[in-house]
Amino acid sequence: MTDGRTVEVRAPDHGTRSTARFRSDIISWVGDSEPEYPGIGTMMRLIDGIMQRIQPKFMEYEIRDRTKAMVACYPGGGSQYVKHVDNPLKDGRLLTCIYYLNKDWDCEKHGGMLKIYPTNNKNVACIEPVMDRIIIFWSDRRNPHEVLPSHQPRYAVTTWYFDAAERKEAQRRKVEELTRSQQLSRNPASSQSVVADDSILTISQSEIDAVSGSSQSNAGSKLSNQSEVRSNAS
Repeated sequence: MTDGRTVEVRAPDHGTRSTARFRSDIISWVGDSEPEYPGIGTMMRLIDGIMQRIQPKFMEYEIRDRTKAMVACYPGGGSQYVKHVDNPLKDGRLLTCIYYLNKDWDCEKHGGMLKIYPTNNKNVACIEPVMDRIIIFWSDRRNPHEVLPSHQPRYAVTTWYFDAAERKEAQRRKVEELTRSQQLSRNPASSQSVVADDSILTISQSEIDAVSGSSQSNAGSKLSNQSEVRSNAS
């Protein structure tokens, strides 16, 4: 497993900002057909089935693909993930699906509460990461959320389902960025006029790769029955 730290963005005058304080889990990406982890494949197919069952409640979106499963461990000792948005940059992720693996979890003793802050109302959802619980919520700015400090090892498996139109646009932007980067590398003088965004992206490099397809060719797995799932906000 690797550190689940967010992307570091370099700015010309400010160097590189550290991101370790934002996120302190460790992660591993697992596909749905890896023989070493048959349980992950079974879980992902079950979630595909849930997505198919709830599709009548949605009409506006077209969900075709999903990421690999991100297996995350908060190792305890106050490990956490501060308030963030999974998809702040329109990378294609529409729905976040989290399955918890924590037997006999007690947030009063162990911490690790997931808190979701929906932007369409003032209610805050406080969710205990108890064993065999699955939650699904919008990945974009509609649902900022955080993981409070965990004092015991805390496990979760997350997958993201893509909206086809937004993902296609994200891939187009990625190609443009790569092309522009190549052009600048051939003309160093022109690169000095480019000002980098001095911000920290709340999206992991593996997640960016999953969207762009640059290093995870199988990240966007087809839903298990190969049918398209269409959805819309309810």
